[in-house]
Amino acid sequence: MTNTEDLEKLTQLATALLATSISDDEIPLMVENYVAAIDAWFKQVGDQLPQVLAEGQGGEFLALHGRVLQHAQSASRDVSSQLRGLMKHGKGILAYTDTMPKQLGVSRPRKG
Repeated sequence: MTNTEDLEKLTQLATALLATSISDDEIPLMVENYVAAIDAWFKQVGDQLPQVLAEGQGGEFLALHGRVLQHAQSASRDVSSQLRGLMKHGKGILAYTDTMPKQLGVSRPRKG
C-alpha cells in the first residue's frame, strides 16, 4: 500500500472511532486498533512524515487525530469518575455490612 492509501485507512479508522453510534464498551478496543495502525504507519513512513502529510489529506488527518485524542481523554476521564463513584458506593456497602462480629468463635459448646 502507498502512504496515501494508508493515510486514507487511518482517516477511516479515526472517523469510525468518532462515530456517535459506537458503545462505550467498543471505544477501548477501537482506540487500541487505531493506535496500533498509526504506530505501524509511523514506522513505515519514518523520516518522510512531513512530505506524506503535505500531500493529500494530511491536514484532515491531523484534525481527526486531534479529535480522536480528545475523545480518548474524555472517555478516560469518564471511566475514572465512574470508578470513583463505584468505590464510594462500595465503601458505603462495606460500612453497612461491617456490623458483623470481627471474630468468630471456634470453641465447641460444652456437653452436659
